[in-house]
Amino acid sequence: MADGRVISVGKQFQIQMNTYLKLLFRDKKGIIVSLLFPVLADVVIVWITGKNMFVDYEGTQPSVFVIVSAAIWAGLFNTAQTMVSIRKNIKRDIDSGLSLGPYVASRAIVQFFLCALQAIIMTAGFPIAAAVYGNDMLEYGLIFDGSVGAILEIFVSMLLLTYAADLMGLVLSSFIKKAETGSTLTPYILIAQLIFSGSLFEMEGVGKVFSWLMISRWGNESIGAICGLETLESRFMIDMSTATIDPDSIKIDPYTLAVDTSKVVIDTEDCAHLARETAGEMYGGSAGHLLLTWGILILFCIVFIVASRIALNGVKKDDRSSGV
Repeated sequence: MADGRVISVGKQFQIQMNTYLKLLFRDKKGIIVSLLFPVLADVVIVWITGKNMFVDYEGTQPSVFVIVSAAIWAGLFNTAQTMVSIRKNIKRDIDSGLSLGPYVASRAIVQFFLCALQAIIMTAGFPIAAAVYGNDMLEYGLIFDGSVGAILEIFVSMLLLTYAADLMGLVLSSFIKKAETGSTLTPYILIAQLIFSGSLFEMEGVGKVFSWLMISRWGNESIGAICGLETLESRFMIDMSTATIDPDSIKIDPYTLAVDTSKVVIDTEDCAHLARETAGEMYGGSAGHLLLTWGILILFCIVFIVASRIALNGVKKDDRSSGV
């Protein structure tokens, strides 16, 4: 410090924590908006995609996609401008001899609890949708017993995914120098996450490699596995595989040899089995697979925290007249 005093890292952390909490609660509009995304996701799940949730694949997979999208967007929105908005203050404190670590640690801890609140709201959409339409809730989780265990697993997955997205936004905010840049880049990051999540397209080759680097991929796998996407039948396959073929209904015109197939139904059981195998490869369905996805999301969180701390080193040579 300029007056010769040295403030310990612990004291710096306490100061930064108090300062950040005051700034956060002062921005009541920002908090409301942060909680609005999860609420809107629940509305979409309950009133649009949740009619056949836990009944068949088509009724469940869209809800998983919606909730994964909402979690990533909510997390990015939380922090995309957190560091860039106080970049001048960070520069001033660095010049005064303060450490960068407390900046990142204080933000990461406070954001964890905000993400937990968002995850609770988004998790609630699943049992609410099941109750509204009279569908059976999941009977058990992959790790914990009972429906409560399944809901708890969904919550943990939602928390890890939202927090990973939140910390990814923190990295973005630590790198950029202008708030406008964060607003511009955030939608593109979200689009990339959704494209490579594995929900919209089957990933192969280079695309599959890219998908491994996306938090959306592991959030999608995690929640999809808990919801049983690898075992749920496709609605189309259910309708087709339960039909029967009446051999006497097959008519052949003796003159043209044309076959009347109007009453012939194709047996698609093999196709249904193939569809289940494809879903099972991605979503797993075991406690081990779920723990793997959780571990990968935790690893992402750690990497993002370290990356944010490293990115803030650039503030030391900051030139506000240029850069992004």
